[in-house]
Amino acid sequence: MSATPGITDNKSASTSTAASALLTIADELTATGLAAHSPIWDGSAYLKITNARGALCDLTITTSGTVTWDYRSRHGSHTDPDQITGIVLDLLSPGSDRHPAAAPARHADMTLKGAVGRALAGQGMRVSLNLLDQDNDFYEAYAEIQVTNPADPARGTARVSDDGELSWQCRTHDLVGGITPTEIAATLARALASAHHTPCHA
Repeated sequence: MSATPGITDNKSASTSTAASALLTIADELTATGLAAHSPIWDGSAYLKITNARGALCDLTITTSGTVTWDYRSRHGSHTDPDQITGIVLDLLSPGSDRHPAAAPARHADMTLKGAVGRALAGQGMRVSLNLLDQDNDFYEAYAEIQVTNPADPARGTARVSDDGELSWQCRTHDLVGGITPTEIAATLARALASAHHTPCHA
């Protein structure tokens, strides 16, 4: 079943190109059994994947060629770090070994992003901490990890927070020389399929 975005003749060429890339991704995803819905948009092309098991996720392509995939596990902070680590590796380093012989030790009191960050750094990913906000009244800090693959920078950047939210941003090749819509769709299908096979903590 094909997911067809609502494209009108008066859209600009860049918008139509974004829509074309999104349509390719939608068709590739639906061919793997995922359901996709694309409402009418203004400027950017938007796609919601409606049957990702245990997760909410959607995809946006801007007219400048930036692709953003947002994934939120329904398990929130109880999501297994191995699940998020596996998804990030599917996004940034397809085909990499998920179980290296010398995996970094995981401490019981480690946060989700901390466990994921250590595991990804052990796989050769470049991981940095990004401070998002701080509450000076209650002395709380809100941060995420930012992950890239130095061996393949075209795969873009993944961000992971402690509440089980993951965001992947890359650029589509059809517009500005990133990765092709077909490869983006294959990447998302692979990541979602592997997420289904990884248990979450209760």
